[in-house]
Amino acid sequence: MPLDTTPPVTTTRARRPELTFGPFVFDPNRRLLRRDNLEVPLPPRVLGVLEILIGRAGDVVPRQELTDTVWKEAFVTDTSLAEAVSYLRQAIGDDSQAPTYIQTVHRRGYRFVSPVSEVAPGATDASPIPAASAAKDEPVDPSIIKELLPWSIAAVSVVAAISALWFATVQKPFVPPIVKIAIDLQPGREFDRRAPALAVSPSGSRVAWSACGNDRCQLFIRELETFQEREIAGTQGAAAPFFSPDELWLGFFADGKVKKVFLRGGSPLTLTEASQPLGAAWMPDGRIVFAGSAAGGLMKVSEHGGVPEALTTPIAGRGEIAHAFPAASPGGDAVIFTVLTTPAADVPGRLALLPYTRGALRAPWRTIVERTEIGAFVGGEYIAFTRDGAVHAVAYDALRQVVAGADQVIQQQVLAPHIAGSSSGAFFDVDIHWAYPATPSPPAWTWDLAEAASTTLPMLREARLSPDGRSVAGVVTEASSEVWTASLDRGTSTRLTYSSPSVRPVWSADGSEVFYASRRAGAFEIWARPATGGDERRILAREERHVFPSSVSSNGTLAFVESGGTTKADIGVLRSGETTPGPLLRASTFDEIAPALSPDGRLLAYQTDESGRWEINVIRLDSGRHSVVSTGGGIHPFWSSDGKALLFEHDAELMVVPVSEAGDAKGQASRRLSLEGASPVGVAPDGRILLHRGRDAHIRSDGAMLTLQWIQHLRRTMAPPAPAAPR
Repeated sequence: MPLDTTPPVTTTRARRPELTFGPFVFDPNRRLLRRDNLEVPLPPRVLGVLEILIGRAGDVVPRQELTDTVWKEAFVTDTSLAEAVSYLRQAIGDDSQAPTYIQTVHRRGYRFVSPVSEVAPGATDASPIPAASAAKDEPVDPSIIKELLPWSIAAVSVVAAISALWFATVQKPFVPPIVKIAIDLQPGREFDRRAPALAVSPSGSRVAWSACGNDRCQLFIRELETFQEREIAGTQGAAAPFFSPDELWLGFFADGKVKKVFLRGGSPLTLTEASQPLGAAWMPDGRIVFAGSAAGGLMKVSEHGGVPEALTTPIAGRGEIAHAFPAASPGGDAVIFTVLTTPAADVPGRLALLPYTRGALRAPWRTIVERTEIGAFVGGEYIAFTRDGAVHAVAYDALRQVVAGADQVIQQQVLAPHIAGSSSGAFFDVDIHWAYPATPSPPAWTWDLAEAASTTLPMLREARLSPDGRSVAGVVTEASSEVWTASLDRGTSTRLTYSSPSVRPVWSADGSEVFYASRRAGAFEIWARPATGGDERRILAREERHVFPSSVSSNGTLAFVESGGTTKADIGVLRSGETTPGPLLRASTFDEIAPALSPDGRLLAYQTDESGRWEINVIRLDSGRHSVVSTGGGIHPFWSSDGKALLFEHDAELMVVPVSEAGDAKGQASRRLSLEGASPVGVAPDGRILLHRGRDAHIRSDGAMLTLQWIQHLRRTMAPPAPAAPR
């Protein structure tokens, strides 16, 4: 039988030709975009959009077709497609208003308008071999140097060419483009105002945030490769998200605890107790550094959970009240955090750096930037921070762990403390949008959200209404924190203190004096001054502890908050005629703040986070008996003018509950009015509630901007960090 010598048939997939447009070459076989033989890195979905558009150059490709083809079975909206096109435009240097490559066809889709051509297969260059010349008799040189010299020169030339090519391609790698991605929340949602709402993964490939709406807050995550966002199951009520170094887990605060959730599915796991969501950083050594107290320091706990250990303790003698908003350096050898130096909201503190040592319970920290609200590392070269609505940046010397040079303003109109940075150099921030851009904003001072109380009074923080309902006292923080008084009748204001910082003003029962906290050298002390001006007198001071006045009853009893040390914030009373208070009413490992005395001085309401969230309790001073007044959360309690009802804030509403003489709630709390961004200042003798809208009440927080390779912008704008001297 004859042998079959026919060669076997092999099936090969046809290789599609490469396509070129402008300076770019697209390889559809490897889904790779190059420019000058260097790859332009793009997410898979963006490459999919590019492949369809250039494959049908000149034609309008409908949005729905692009979405169905690139995202296939996934449910996405036009926003995801628009973000992918925006990413592509920025990567190839295109302008949507004057497009060179991608044109938006209104209400239809997109058209690739640049000429596209196929790259011809490269042919190997071959030079013809010249015919042999007639042999000539020449003298023979015994040395071969003359023969080798041309080859040596050629070899050196080749080496030089290769070296030049190596330096051109290796020493000057492709610089990724700066890409901006807008994150716009769904209607009715805003970024969470309770704590830092944003997080960026170390690689910059995914972002997470906490947003609130429809009476609940929830965590969301977006994968940049897919341009899709999704809710994270089991994170209702969560705040302050943060990524693990391997990006597989997301940590957050909820229900008075630090928790984590596996991003590929599963229920959240509880790690430890933390009543206040003041930020956290997941360190490479498997520990989580977090801030969970309104008057405490940083703690750390294993990523597997357990009993937390103290890492820092605020030093009252230096004016420190609390440590908050920790952020880890890319290498995990340092933590920056904010040192809060006043209880007044939104007043800048100090940015401190803690050299992080594994296993250390405490380590020395030092201030690196004054007047900051929150800071974040941007790569290992810069530190960004917020101050007065702007983002600043300063170069960072990672070897010596110090800042280098002066900071610069990089961006305006940013809402603090909502910023986040990443090891990859990405930056995430919430932009400020005004809620009333075209119409007059509501008056700053109103009675019960209806009647304007004054149109000429300044913006005051920590404002308190006088007992007769005709004046207010508050804090002005424009140049320094000082106490001012203002008349609602005349619309005039008067500066009361001249010893900054002075905060927490409280009226005496007859309105003749104003009590306040002032820090002269060490910790805050309580002082008083006549409301019309005059000499001040010191009321109470504690060694190495802060004291802040909170309320005064008709019998002259003063309720105050004391903080500093290991017991966090506690409450106490100083009775009329005494110079030294008795034992603290509450001295625990939880925070107890905002004590409010009833008009007759028999009952004291206060807020505590013992349950894991702020709740309102009442204590009877003669017996020490405690009662729980709120059941679903509450803050900022104050009494009605007759002392028969207690008012407090809960979920942007002002609640009221009748209280018996024994201090028990008589029924459930009911809604008195919706605050609509305003803060209660006090209740007048006729029962009207004075409300104040601060600057933040006019801000919408429903839009954020993620900037990939933001570090490139800093390198162009600022000088690079100076090289550190060897140690």
